[in-house]
Amino acid sequence: MIRVQAGTVACACYVGWLGWGALRDPPAPEVAVAAASGASWKSHARTGFGVSALNPKVLLLFVALLPQFTSASSPWPIGVQIVCLGVVHVASTAVVYSAVAGGAGRALRARPALARTVGRVSGVVMMIVAIVLVVEQAVV
Repeated sequence: MIRVQAGTVACACYVGWLGWGALRDPPAPEVAVAAASGASWKSHARTGFGVSALNPKVLLLFVALLPQFTSASSPWPIGVQIVCLGVVHVASTAVVYSAVAGGAGRALRARPALARTVGRVSGVVMMIVAIVLVVEQAVV
């Protein structure tokens, strides 16, 4: 008997729907809209930080990964060590994400056809992920 969890099917349907939308109507950067919105880089940085800070995967990363890099024999308490490691992680992630976002923004604005291709490829990948989610549940 094949049993598929309803939550998995719902998530797969949502991811598939997002993929279909990206495939059908791929997003393309619009310089005029970005300039007209008046949003500053600080506004974008606040939004990005908020999205990243509210992502539960970050907490899981800290809980699962950071403790193995602490030492009970260190003069610093474990909590301080984890906070320091977390700050290093956040700073390095901010540098990498900023570089990727800046480079991708310039490349995609300069080549609208590339932006549409990236959007379509992303849509296909999301649809494949949706199918794999359901098939994986049905097989197990």
